[in-house]
Amino acid sequence: MILIRSFLVLALMIFECPAHGTEIKVAVLDALQSQKLASEKYQKNYFTGLDLANAYGKKYGLQLKIQYFEYGKGDLDVLGKADEVKKWSPDIVIGPRSSGKFLMLKDKFNDVMVVSPLATSSEVASLPRNFYSMTPSNADSAVVMSIYIKNNFKNRDVISITELDCKSCVDYTKTLAADKSLHFRSQSLLTSEIESIAPEKIIQGIKANDLILLSATSYAAGVLLSKIVNAVPDIARTFLGTDEWGSFKASYVGKVPMQGDFVAYRLVPWSLNVNTKDMVLFRDLAKALKNAEIDEISFVSFSLGKAIIDCYLKGNAKKLSTREALLSGFEINRKKDHLFAKPKNYSVFRRTKNNETFEKQIP
Repeated sequence: MILIRSFLVLALMIFECPAHGTEIKVAVLDALQSQKLASEKYQKNYFTGLDLANAYGKKYGLQLKIQYFEYGKGDLDVLGKADEVKKWSPDIVIGPRSSGKFLMLKDKFNDVMVVSPLATSSEVASLPRNFYSMTPSNADSAVVMSIYIKNNFKNRDVISITELDCKSCVDYTKTLAADKSLHFRSQSLLTSEIESIAPEKIIQGIKANDLILLSATSYAAGVLLSKIVNAVPDIARTFLGTDEWGSFKASYVGKVPMQGDFVAYRLVPWSLNVNTKDMVLFRDLAKALKNAEIDEISFVSFSLGKAIIDCYLKGNAKKLSTREALLSGFEINRKKDHLFAKPKNYSVFRRTKNNETFEKQIP
């Protein structure tokens, strides 16, 4: 069933588009509450970012007409929902955050731009030119992680625990394993095993001084971190991560008391701790939209919405249809900058059982 998302009343009052402005039909094809303990807040903040992009587009007489197409949990549900998207005939599709689901759309759309906010599989680069992701690939991120390890943890062994059901997680681990300059070994678990597996089994083969890389989705990483810390509380473990650690307020990692000390570093491309022109604009627009709650996902979706508007303006110089203008605009901008609209730096966050702090940015 197509879920039509209504914009916030306040947003409409402040940012109503001119009556004769151009409307860009944007289909959001995703399952925004698919991960365990994902909340209404996540979905709300995702669409808040698109509200803010609409505020940006107002000065150009542009409005993003958003329609949300939510697919189910079945492996092939995204394909059925993609057929519904095609019937709506959007000017652009904001595709799934999941790499696996995004890749499945390859043969579904050939004459419309399809952009994922967060797909990171290295295979995305081999998709047709009308597919694009706003986030650097696993290969790029793994290289950054490798350099970070060698600069900050010289001669430490790395053991990766990988969530097998997560394609991006598997790709990430493979890239790091190929770096022969690292002392690297790995083990893997299915998502269904992570909560039920005994902590003693997870830590088999993990040495006290190992760097433990959790190549897993946010919730799974939090569960693994908790179990490993509590398995042998008198060993202060060091973790590395590529996502968040779950919610320290609501999920497993927050509900199970930590018996020991640890330090966990995560390297992520998207962060609010940057001082770019887009971040300044994002924060200014959020202030104008009173009571707008923003977070990293809001900034990701805002950045994507802004890219849509910028590409339309670039492509529309040729007086094309809206769909053609977007295809042309993305192509022009990508040829100029292969990292168009993607984060150019990574943020490092340091987590202990008490809090998380931003440490620094690295290129």
